[in-house]
Amino acid sequence: MEHCIITEKFTLIPKHLYKPEYLGEMFTIAENETVRSIMLEKHDAVLSYASPDNSPEEAVPLAYRLIKAAEMLNEHNKVVVSYLPEKKISHIVAMEGEKLLLANTYRTCDAKTLLYFIELVLQQVMFNPQLTRIHIYGHMKQDETKLLEGYFCGVETIEGHTK
Repeated sequence: MEHCIITEKFTLIPKHLYKPEYLGEMFTIAENETVRSIMLEKHDAVLSYASPDNSPEEAVPLAYRLIKAAEMLNEHNKVVVSYLPEKKISHIVAMEGEKLLLANTYRTCDAKTLLYFIELVLQQVMFNPQLTRIHIYGHMKQDETKLLEGYFCGVETIEGHTK
């Protein structure tokens, strides 16, 4: 089974601009972390991320899993969200067709904050909320899902384990 790294220290870089030192310019890389990267051929990009030294070599960042989940969706406007209230962060990935538009992490203390950031992302990528289904990667409480359902054309949970 593929291991998952939950990290805020990641960035997408166009393949032709990629340099390993870019991540260190954006984030403080701890002594017990290593900068790794994954080539995203479909998107002509590199996902650069900080990995704890004790994580297995095959471990991938949660952002990578969300990108892969979005690629599998049959919709044109694709939004995949991972909500981790215990860590007070959420990851959001947005794709239009086959084009990866955004992959980012946000500080979220509750579902209302998550709603705010999803709306902000949709505004940024110019998706109409009333025509966009939100795909939750992992688990969300029923009342949190219900809150999101009031703003989008649907909320669907897709398989995903973030442990």
